[in-house]
Amino acid sequence: MLRKPVTLLLVLGCLYLSGCATAERSFLLDLSYTPRTDTAEKGIDVPVVALNRLSDSRAVQDKTQIGDGINSAAKKDSFYLHGERIEILLTDALEDRLRETGFGVKRIFGWDRKPETADPAWGDITMGGEILDFWLDTDSSAFRYTAKARAKLRITAVNASTREVITSTIVEKSTEQSGGFMKKELLENLMTDIYTGLVSQILDDEGLRGKLKDLGKH
Repeated sequence: MLRKPVTLLLVLGCLYLSGCATAERSFLLDLSYTPRTDTAEKGIDVPVVALNRLSDSRAVQDKTQIGDGINSAAKKDSFYLHGERIEILLTDALEDRLRETGFGVKRIFGWDRKPETADPAWGDITMGGEILDFWLDTDSSAFRYTAKARAKLRITAVNASTREVITSTIVEKSTEQSGGFMKKELLENLMTDIYTGLVSQILDDEGLRGKLKDLGKH
């Protein structure tokens, strides 16, 4: 009489993430980005940031890969981005954060991050950077998992008129979560949180934010 309940428990224990772990597996993760409303004040001069698309400088052969791990069968799990590449997601999030903080933003492409090549015609501030790290590590069994995420970004901002470097700094963020059954949605939320949190750190520095805003046209 106990056969059916026991069988059901075994099946449920096996059905975590996307099925029983018996071999190497690959998963596509969707990191959803939703732009917020532009809150920059209208009708006044605000500093314009010429935002160059960030580059992906991670030491990985496949730039769509954002993680790996070990599953319950001691086999490898690999995680890949589904949709936009990570440099586009991070650039979009940085633009959103700049607008939310009160800057105008003009998107550019091709700046080499050298101060002497910043063009005042682009805007008051030329900003760009490179992604140094963006990775997810997982270790899962049939009943428990641990996921560790990390991200690192080098950001450079230049006064376009004087070619003076306003900032050239590295920001990084890491986080860890654990729980029962590992679900794709949990991993997606974890990686979305880490990249949006990373770009927020850039303008959390009030000193830097003040320097950037002082470059507005009057």
